[in-house]
Amino acid sequence: MSLFSLLRRTTAAVGVSLAALAVLAPATAFAQALDDYRSAASGNWATAATWERFDGSTWVAAVTSPTSANGVITIRSGHTVTIAASGLSYDQVVVDGGGQVTVAATVTSTLANGTGTDLTINGTWLNQGGTWTTTGTWAVGAGGTYIHNTTSGISTPLGAATLDAASNFIYRGSSTLTPALSTSGRTYGNLSLESTSGSWTASLSGAGTLTVNGNFTIGSGVTYSTTQTGTMTFAGNFTNNGTLTNSTGTQVYTFTGSGKSISGNSISFETLNINSGASITFASPVTLGATFTTTVSGTAIAAAAVTNSGTMNVSGTLQLDPGGSITGTAPTYSGSGTLVYNRTATVGTEWGSGGSVGAGVPQNVTVQTGTLTLPGTARTVPGNLSFTGGSASQSGGDLTVNGTLALGSSTITTGGSKVILPASGSLTRTSGYVAGNLQKNVATGS
Repeated sequence: MSLFSLLRRTTAAVGVSLAALAVLAPATAFAQALDDYRSAASGNWATAATWERFDGSTWVAAVTSPTSANGVITIRSGHTVTIAASGLSYDQVVVDGGGQVTVAATVTSTLANGTGTDLTINGTWLNQGGTWTTTGTWAVGAGGTYIHNTTSGISTPLGAATLDAASNFIYRGSSTLTPALSTSGRTYGNLSLESTSGSWTASLSGAGTLTVNGNFTIGSGVTYSTTQTGTMTFAGNFTNNGTLTNSTGTQVYTFTGSGKSISGNSISFETLNINSGASITFASPVTLGATFTTTVSGTAIAAAAVTNSGTMNVSGTLQLDPGGSITGTAPTYSGSGTLVYNRTATVGTEWGSGGSVGAGVPQNVTVQTGTLTLPGTARTVPGNLSFTGGSASQSGGDLTVNGTLALGSSTITTGGSKVILPASGSLTRTSGYVAGNLQKNVATGS
């Protein structure tokens, strides 16, 4: 940006402030200034006919194309502007929603360091080019998209970037092109890896953290092979339509979002954390790796097969939805760890025998819907057994509830078994009842 342009903008800004103080007038009159450029049509950046220039009073056909020596450069909705020749330097660029800039293959360019943010992407920036020199700063706004479709490095440019939590960052490859990647020490909004044709492998490494504030997607044809040992944190949905491969070191996946899912092709995780306040649905088959630990402090909802080959610690909630199951090693519950049945089910690995909260024994159990069939061996609920719907049926083993048995309007059918409420136990209900044998402690003198 020229010195004249900078002085003119400073003067304009002061004028806006004084006007606002005097009459609270809007500042829209200063939305454009002398030597600003905007796209007039789709075309080549270097072609003057692609542009209009503000002459101080109106927009006129440009006689040259803009560079960093000019004012604000706006690519408007519906226009695609292509940087097709190397050597261009630009700043104060704004890509409006619906607009696009494409950097052609092998083309080098420079994002210069001017005033404020030097590149704002609210539309799409497709980088297929060569070396991108960034001496300025850039940002991808909510709904904006940056696509990295080149082997040229992205690590240095990312160091100057701000990515909104609702922005989109896409690594796009193919069987003939593996884009340069950077995940260690990075924070993204929505992050996707996709293939336009054939397959490619994204090889990630590093000890830094990866934070994805939006959704994370591995596209069809993409193998995400990671040796990254820094914690990877995901606030949105995690979709695997390709292949996820954990390699050397320990890969740590932490989920923080509420009402989010893990879906797509089957996935094997190493260390897995579902943080307090998070709610994650396993919508596709998941294997929790041997020798690794899964920690559920929030809510884990199994809507597909979950195979626990390692250690699963549940201090939050473990829920079985239709199609969901827990097999392998029994979960270890602690604190107020709660098991929820939101489907017709036969008690399995998720709830074992034993009288105290711990391996296979949840503190609390909730039945929300469907019929819960208990096994032929005894089961104990150290805390509360609550029915918000559904029913239960015993198959030979007694059921002991040390806390509150809250039946609501549900029924427990005991058959030859019995429901046991010891001295610590109590019963609440509306229209629900125990159909069969109920053993309830009655204090002496009652």
